[in-house]
Amino acid sequence: MVKRGRPLENLVLTGDEREILELWARQPQNVQALALRCRDLLEYAKGGTNIEMAERLFVTRAKVGKWRRR
Repeated sequence: MVKRGRPLENLVLTGDEREILELWARQPQNVQALALRCRDLLEYAKGGTNIEMAERLFVTRAKVGKWRRR
């Protein structure tokens, strides 16, 4: 498969950062947007293309690209 677009930067999370994000992503009382952003960051840290990430999170590729730029 040919990769298109700009090269993607890797996101490296420390153990503490990963734990906090996983905790926030599971908390039912958190705002849904925060939980979604935490899941996004955890998926981003796993690596892969925007297409793969969009498929795992059931969102559009454009939304994933927007998250990565931020």
